[in-house]
Amino acid sequence: MVRHDLVPRDGDAAPGFEHRVAIHCWADAPSRRSALALAERVLAVGLGALTGGLRVTAAFHERTETAMDGATGLARAAVVLRFLTEPST
Repeated sequence: MVRHDLVPRDGDAAPGFEHRVAIHCWADAPSRRSALALAERVLAVGLGALTGGLRVTAAFHERTETAMDGATGLARAAVVLRFLTEPST
């Protein structure tokens, strides 16, 4: 994970948080297709069932960007996810 931003959110009767999570996936080959395959796996896990002390009320895939690293020649995919959570009761 590269970044996790957390912003308080005030709902009518259920206060919670908005999470923005950025994840970089590096492929072991100079192929954007390989990087996108990794990004798809991240999405499958990231938007799947989550556990812990928070209840996820909404999960969104904001964007996926790919790039080729000039120094190594390897492909990278940057995945940004957004979650809305409330405390579990």
